[in-house]
Amino acid sequence: MYQLSVLGIISQYEGLIVDAFKITGYVNGNIQQILLEHLLKHESMSSLGFDKVIFDYYNSNILVSFRHGEELGNDISRHAILHGGHTDFGTLPISLKVILLFDYLVDAIEDLTPERILECQMAVEKKRKKK
Repeated sequence: MYQLSVLGIISQYEGLIVDAFKITGYVNGNIQQILLEHLLKHESMSSLGFDKVIFDYYNSNILVSFRHGEELGNDISRHAILHGGHTDFGTLPISLKVILLFDYLVDAIEDLTPERILECQMAVEKKRKKK
């Protein structure tokens, strides 16, 4: 069942964060970064203070790119798992990482204020207008 938990949860990360900020339309890597920064690198850090660590982990593990046929840089790359580049992900440690990260993101989303959501939406619109 580890494969199911990994696939079922890791595929929801982006949508969870996009929905939390009420963003519509096309979302690329630049917009994902804005959302993550407003969720995890905001001045009002969570009470546990792990936001910066989770932000760095998300960027260097979940969002890391891969190339088919080459050695994977880590065991939890969203892109490698969902695009079939990593097929040996059905393990307890990977499943636990995915579940714990999802739980952390949900907790961080629950702490969002309407002001921070609006601030993020404005940052996304500004980025879209630059194109």
